[in-house]
Amino acid sequence: MQTRKQKGGNPTPDLEFCRAEEAEKGLVSIILNNPDEALLKITEAAFSVADIFDIQLRNIAEITLQQAAQGKATDIRVIYELARKDTHLEFYQLSDLYTACPILSLASEFIELTRTAAKRRTMQIVLHNAQTDIRSGDLNEFLTGLVAVSEGVQNEIAPPKVLDTKAQLMEATTRYETGDDNSTRIRTGFPEIDNMTPMRETDLIVVGGETKSGKTTWVLNVIANIIKHEISQLDTA
Repeated sequence: MQTRKQKGGNPTPDLEFCRAEEAEKGLVSIILNNPDEALLKITEAAFSVADIFDIQLRNIAEITLQQAAQGKATDIRVIYELARKDTHLEFYQLSDLYTACPILSLASEFIELTRTAAKRRTMQIVLHNAQTDIRSGDLNEFLTGLVAVSEGVQNEIAPPKVLDTKAQLMEATTRYETGDDNSTRIRTGFPEIDNMTPMRETDLIVVGGETKSGKTTWVLNVIANIIKHEISQLDTA
């Protein structure tokens, strides 16, 4: 909590939120990639999706988990069509989120980081409102005691590990791309397509288009690029 000077020299509290954007982004990415398993972990942890501060991320998580709970489709394109009805969302944003952190083993830690940030945020709001109300009554001694107690409670809540979480997301992205998370990405040789529509070995890919539009030619090019990549990997090994 910081203070700022008002006219007359009296300091007033300046509200700050403890946020964990990286943890929230990582958690929602895991939910998108592993909806059924993530639903189980979230249920076991008694985690409330409402604790996700970012409105768009919260909306995506709620839609995906609801689809999973009802046994409905959780494909990224289905989630996109449902999510963009409530928030302004471009497909590339959802695609970027999908590839950010698919590592299921990080779910528990991201849940705790997000929950911790929500607790600290709530505590700061309560403290801020109490300081504002009590200052108007000029009850300095009571305010001092309240601040001391509140700070003691805050110290019991560990701050979000922002830097650690950033490193985890970077590591997760590397692991995802290299394939040691058992979900190797397919590199088509067309970066624009790879970035817009990530594909993995276990995915069922449907290529659609008008007759003579180049579907077969494109697929043959993808196959050629994959073979070329595999050969290059063998040569380097």
